[in-house]
Amino acid sequence: MTGRARDRVRWALAAAALAAALAGSAALPGSAAGASPEATGRSPVVFKSGKSTVVVRRRPYRLTIEGRDGRDVLSTIPSTRRHAGVPYAGLSYSVGEGEPELAVPDLEAETPNPSSTPAPRRYSARRVLSARRTGRRLRLTLATGDPAGRTITLTIAPGRSGTLRLAAAVSGPAGVSAVAASFASGPDEAFHGFGGRRESTDLRGRSFQNWVLDYRFPDASTGYYAPHPSFVSSRGYGLLLEG
Repeated sequence: MTGRARDRVRWALAAAALAAALAGSAALPGSAAGASPEATGRSPVVFKSGKSTVVVRRRPYRLTIEGRDGRDVLSTIPSTRRHAGVPYAGLSYSVGEGEPELAVPDLEAETPNPSSTPAPRRYSARRVLSARRTGRRLRLTLATGDPAGRTITLTIAPGRSGTLRLAAAVSGPAGVSAVAASFASGPDEAFHGFGGRRESTDLRGRSFQNWVLDYRFPDASTGYYAPHPSFVSSRGYGLLLEG
C-alpha cells in the first residue's frame, strides 16, 4: 500500500500454571458468525473469552482484563500518568526515524558515545471510534491525537490454551517506527523472565532494552545474549510479545 503503513505488534496474555485467572475455553457466548457493531455511547465494550473478560472503556480509552472471579488481572496504564519524566500511555506509537536507542559505550574512546538521534513524536489511543465483533474476534478502531489522522486498530481474540491475543495495527501515512503498550502493576507484584542475564529473579522496577548486547571482554559491562520478550507475573498471568 503506497504511502501508507500498517505497523503491527502482538501480545499474547496467558494464565500462569498455578493461577487460572485467564484459563478456560475460548468460546464466546452470544457471538455471531457475521460482523455486528457494538452499541454506541459511553457504555464499556465487553468481550468474554472462556473464564476471562476484557472490558474496554470508550473515553478515555482503557483496557482491563478480569479473571473468572471478576477481579482485575491486568489493566492498561492511564494516559495521564508519568514515570521518570517520560509520558506513558495504554497504547501508543512513535513517528519518525528517531526510535529510542540505547547509548552503547564507544570501546575505542575514554568517554561514552551517546546516541544523537532526535526523539520521535509519540501519539496515544484516546477513545474508541468503533467496536465490531466478527465471529470470535473483537475489532476496535481507536482515535489518536495525531494531526496526520492515523488511527489504531486493536484486535482481541482467543488464543491457544486459554490465552488472549491482542494485535495492534497503526493505519495511516508511513513513518511509524514503534508501537508500545503500558500496563499498571500492583504494589507487591513481581516480574520474572525476559531471558538473558539480569542479575535478579524479580525485575520489578528495572528498566532495560530487551535486545542482544555484545561487549568486548573485559572492557565493558556484561552483555545479554538470550533476551526474550516475555514474563510471568506473581499475580498469575504472563505476557509474550510476538512479531
